Amino acid sequence: MTHDLYTSIAVHKCAVLAMCATIASSFIAMFHKYEYYLQEACEDGIDFDASEDHALHFKGWIMGQQDPYNAAITSYKFLPIFLLLAYIAFLVQRWRDFMVTCHSLQGRFGDLGILVGSIPGKDVTLREKKQLYRIYRLINSLHIMLYKEHMREDFNGSNCIAHLVYLELLTKEEAEAYAARGKKMRESLCSTLMSEVDTLIDMSTKSDKVLESKSLTIHGKICDIRGTMAKWGDLFIRDNPNEYILAMRLLITLLILLITFGYPLLMYSDSTAPYNCFQPLAFFGTFFTLLSLKVPFLLFIRVSSPFDAMDDIRLEHLVASTEMGVFQSLRCQFSDAVGSLKSGSSPVDEISTESSGEEELGTDWSMEVSK
Repeated sequence: MTHDLYTSIAVHKCAVLAMCATIASSFIAMFHKYEYYLQEACEDGIDFDASEDHALHFKGWIMGQQDPYNAAITSYKFLPIFLLLAYIAFLVQRWRDFMVTCHSLQGRFGDLGILVGSIPGKDVTLREKKQLYRIYRLINSLHIMLYKEHMREDFNGSNCIAHLVYLELLTKEEAEAYAARGKKMRESLCSTLMSEVDTLIDMSTKSDKVLESKSLTIHGKICDIRGTMAKWGDLFIRDNPNEYILAMRLLITLLILLITFGYPLLMYSDSTAPYNCFQPLAFFGTFFTLLSLKVPFLLFIRVSSPFDAMDDIRLEHLVASTEMGVFQSLRCQFSDAVGSLKSGSSPVDEISTESSGEEELGTDWSMEVSK
């Protein structure tokens, strides 16, 4: 069910219940008018004198229920509203956790790019450039694989692997190998990424002491990324107990019934005016009170996840921004890095043109993924 459809249904339900309350309030007004008519028009009409024992105080009896009913609603509404507000606070906090985790991952990928980019010496060989490009492809493939279910349709489900091949982030052979690993694809990518970093370190001409320190730091950073990705996935299944949600919904439903049956009386406006049968306050009071209880349930849907390929925060923008930062970090030791950026050529294409065979991969991916 879409958000707009759910909102429309909720508003219509509130309007229908408010109309029922208005009808009930109008019946009370008509009943009072009928009593006034009996009192004025009938010789033996109903005696409203409270001093007589046989008096029938229909109006007094009905209006006398206002204070007890109001006290009942006031006493009852605390618990359902408390549960409602507590659940909203929980979902809002989880929404923040989603964003904090995504930005933390973005920072960790940026750190990884800086560390890997600093491994080669000043004169980066073609072999090292090829290896850096392999690492670049793995980092971005890993990032996309994490968010694939919450990006546009091209990346959803089984389409993701094929689209990574289309974006030239994976070769067909790599895609087949990773697809065979099923749900553990991200772990496999992390392991491969560690291996490729080790290969790059072996190519470096820097001192063993420096490389050993970088190796330990980079491996720790990759493990940290894997743990943060697992935490991000766990946020979707982190919820309050089902018993809590069931109790909250049940108590809110009972409160809605109390308001629907009680507001015709509480919102009743007593008057001798000829148009007193029309009770607009009963409608507006009931409608807006019920709407205030329905809106939080729409909020539950909206803040259950901040990511939507169409309406909410688009992860494609986050991935593309991370990709550009990682790419620039990996090129930091290239002698032509600054010149190529000033010339306006695609940096991804430059590395791909220096490669051959399976390494001849190149698309301005950062623009493609964010379209």
